[in-house]
Amino acid sequence: MNREDDIESQLLNYIKEAEDKKEELRKDLEGINNKIIALTDRINNFKVTLQFHLEKIGKIEQGRFSNIKSLGKACEILIKEHGEMTPKQLLEELKIGGYNLKTKKTTQAIFFSVFKNPHIKRTEEGNYEWVENVAGEEL
Repeated sequence: MNREDDIESQLLNYIKEAEDKKEELRKDLEGINNKIIALTDRINNFKVTLQFHLEKIGKIEQGRFSNIKSLGKACEILIKEHGEMTPKQLLEELKIGGYNLKTKKTTQAIFFSVFKNPHIKRTEEGNYEWVENVAGEEL
């Protein structure tokens, strides 16, 4: 084997090791993201439970969105505050805020409630994103 073959072989081994490490890190990251999602769900469940408890014992009168009749308006407020939200996050925040969704097709209801709002755009991932300046809108 000559020197050029040794260099090529070493570089190929380095590339393989680096790719293996990258795949290992990707799997670790996927596991961490899954744990974050699970913890976020758990936190939201605790928030909803706390909200209901506080309402029951009279420490707070009503949820933040209990007087808002328009689902679109409630979603607009949340998306504007957070910048970008998944449908699941929106639903959880609406529950926490005391909004009473009267349908079982909640994600569909959210979609149609924000569909015509020029400030809310749907991302490729299916999230809802707030757009401050809309083309054609006067400031």
